[in-house]
Amino acid sequence: MRVTRLLFGEGLVGVDGPRHKRQRKVVGPAFNSAAVDGMGPVFYLMAEKLASNWEAELAKDDRFETNAYRDFEALSLDIIGLAGFKYDFKSLQGERSELEAALVNVTKSAATGSVYASLRAQFPLVGALGHFFSREQIQLDRHKSDIEKISERLVQGAKNTMKQSVPGLVENPDQQSHQNRDILTLLVRSNMSSDVKDRLPEKEIVSLVPTFLSGGYDNNAAAMSYAVYGLAHFPEIQARLRNELLYPPTECAGWRNSLRALDSLPYLDAVTREVLRLYSPAHSIPRTCAREDIIPLGKPIQLRDGTWTEQIRIAAGDDVVIPQKWMNIDPATWGPDAHVFKPERWIENQEHPYYVGGLPPKAKNCKSSGWSRLMTFSIGPRSCIGYRMAVAEFKVGLAVLVSKFEFLKHDEMKHVYGEVQIVDRPRVHGRNGYCMPVWVKAAE
Repeated sequence: MRVTRLLFGEGLVGVDGPRHKRQRKVVGPAFNSAAVDGMGPVFYLMAEKLASNWEAELAKDDRFETNAYRDFEALSLDIIGLAGFKYDFKSLQGERSELEAALVNVTKSAATGSVYASLRAQFPLVGALGHFFSREQIQLDRHKSDIEKISERLVQGAKNTMKQSVPGLVENPDQQSHQNRDILTLLVRSNMSSDVKDRLPEKEIVSLVPTFLSGGYDNNAAAMSYAVYGLAHFPEIQARLRNELLYPPTECAGWRNSLRALDSLPYLDAVTREVLRLYSPAHSIPRTCAREDIIPLGKPIQLRDGTWTEQIRIAAGDDVVIPQKWMNIDPATWGPDAHVFKPERWIENQEHPYYVGGLPPKAKNCKSSGWSRLMTFSIGPRSCIGYRMAVAEFKVGLAVLVSKFEFLKHDEMKHVYGEVQIVDRPRVHGRNGYCMPVWVKAAE
């Protein structure tokens, strides 16, 4: 939360208490099932645009090498821009918009790994005074100012559009058409609401723009990259998925145009859940305890002094780390093959040709968990509000690409490792930037 507040201000991830509840209530309708269904055309349009880019490469040769992370970053950025804010990044066209450059620059400036950056993350006062003595802080503040100015322009543009399209909107903003359910429209509407309790301060609205833009593209780019990694290493799984997409069950035949049909494809669903389990972009959640409490444990643990305990006492101010990624691959829950990429574990229909027995009992009966019994999107009042959008976007991108292309293992994949800067993103030893190298050829 400290890092997010440092980068993007008082957006949803950077605030807590009543402000967090109010923001979440206002933004929630933009991510419900109906809203995500409305985003479907954008998902398909952008996925097909990436497919066209790859087809152009294959017109030159029978296969080509690409950095899948960069391709998926462009795909996700264009999607969140259009579906969430009606902003065209044109990333898939090879352009770098003003806002994309600002987002990239602020992230790079914040994640330098310097001693100053470490101190700033722990002690807010360092960041507050840093512009007096640190060139690094001056540069970061400049990039943050760029993002803020662009976000202000987007918000003001949305206001002007609403005023022009709906006469009297300033007096009755809630009469705005329910067709306009994108994130930015909802934020502006809440700000123009006559009901004080539903109103968000201008500063919070501006901070929410980069918060959702950032959260909406790097997580999915990482997840898609690791999906390619898994499918390239297990060609038989890739072939099974492609076969389902090319010869879908009758009720799923319209998957290229319908999110409902796409969501009914059982093996695509299994692959999606397995990627988000084994290769979760969310690594861990740091939390600071607000009050003293006692945490009951699922099983006794041995302390350093040799004694055993079934509970842990925490004090106000203690820092706690919730290991999301580890919880998704804990053998005690997921079985001895928890570290294996095995989509078949998710298939519950005993009549399905790839049924292998379903989930282990402990995973299957897990009650206090998040989406699909996973910690990928966290749980509770601070869980990922956009998980429906993320899953739908992932499925569309994967389905469109796997139905048309085959991913082949790249030699440098053996050097891939995850670097955690809020999100677990792939890097390759010896290469600059985030990277997932892969060979791509047309599917046979």
